[in-house]
Amino acid sequence: MLKLRTLVPVLFLALGVSAMAEDASVPLTGAHLCCGKCEKAAAKAVEGTGAKAAIADKTITVTAADAAAAQKAVDALVEAGFWAISGKDGVAAKDNSGVKAGAAKRLELTGVHQCCGKCEKAILAAVKGVKGVEGAAVNGNSVVVEGEFDGAEVVAALHAAGLHGKAK
Repeated sequence: MLKLRTLVPVLFLALGVSAMAEDASVPLTGAHLCCGKCEKAAAKAVEGTGAKAAIADKTITVTAADAAAAQKAVDALVEAGFWAISGKDGVAAKDNSGVKAGAAKRLELTGVHQCCGKCEKAILAAVKGVKGVEGAAVNGNSVVVEGEFDGAEVVAALHAAGLHGKAK
């Protein structure tokens, strides 16, 4: 039978290891959340990743068991057409747009989150602000940009607006 002298340090060690178990809470700011539909779409994107998303004051807080699960949730948000800045080292949105820096005359990005007129206005304002963009049109969750511009600058402008898409 274990003596109390032996059992007490073992219990403290067990409690300490339990307390050190990683619980990743990641605040994400800057995502395009103009309406309740945007918030629902962001929360839905995180479902099935092993994480939960709470949205308040234009911040998405992802809570997961560890950083890997939190990263999976952020990846799912990017796939759903959102872009956000992470408040946790080691967890970040990753640009998988497939757009390379350099001159472009036409660029079509698909999968950009767009659920309402405010979203469309945000998309158009972002891309039309890029030097050399002569025109842009939103069709569902796609945006087509035309002119003589740098494709990477268009993606950066969308990111600044809290949105993301992939080259078609």
